[in-house]
Amino acid sequence: MARVLKTENGVTQASFEKNKAELNIKYNPKLITVDQMIQRVSQLGFVALKGPGKGAYLPPVKFLPSMDVKWVSKKGEAVNMKQHLVAGKVTVFDFSAKWCGPCKDVDRALFTWLKSHNNVALRKINVVDWSTPVAKQFLSTIGQLPYLVIYGKKGKTRVEIVGNKLDEIRETLKRLGQAQ
Repeated sequence: MARVLKTENGVTQASFEKNKAELNIKYNPKLITVDQMIQRVSQLGFVALKGPGKGAYLPPVKFLPSMDVKWVSKKGEAVNMKQHLVAGKVTVFDFSAKWCGPCKDVDRALFTWLKSHNNVALRKINVVDWSTPVAKQFLSTIGQLPYLVIYGKKGKTRVEIVGNKLDEIRETLKRLGQAQ
């Protein structure tokens, strides 16, 4: 978010404090208003409130024990996706972080899908931040979360989805789940 806002006309500085879940912005009020910045943050899938001390993360989605969901990277460590493919199932690698609001939207959509489709395995990857080994391994050219890598049942088809594209995610799961 900070990287995106730094490119906005009138924004002179933007930084994100992970521990507080707060975005700090310095700007020229002659070029951009607080309301315009709040609107831009909203367009990117986040909620912005004016003033300090209002930051908070959405609670994580709690997947059911019956769902095929496993964490393959909890602390940003590097991952070999091929080792975690599930034969006979569509395997979704979900790169996310606790500070990523749109990632929670994707998790809710995946939860709903997994409730009624047992042919999908979800492998969670916690990016933590942009300096972790897994972020450097996979996200250096992506630059945003959420990021999904979805493999077909035979592990050959690979689809990458960047951003909060819930319809595209559902369509890809449907198409790959039906493929033989």
